[in-house]
Amino acid sequence: MFGKDKYKRFVEIGKFGNITESYKVIVDLETGVNYLNLFAGYGVALTPLLDSCGNVVISSATELREIKNREL
Repeated sequence: MFGKDKYKRFVEIGKFGNITESYKVIVDLETGVNYLNLFAGYGVALTPLLDSCGNVVISSATELREIKNREL
């Protein structure tokens, strides 16, 4: 699982923030679930990314293929 293989299950697809806090959007290439990762000071949080209706954001099969091709 943590060897030197080239397969990456989780890929960062977005990043923003400033010197004191940063946000990353990470996608799980197996399930398509998007996660929001927050780093602020000494704190870290990881949560599924939700849309305006409160549903978990899941990337489509087409989006996952594009992400995988970009990562190769």
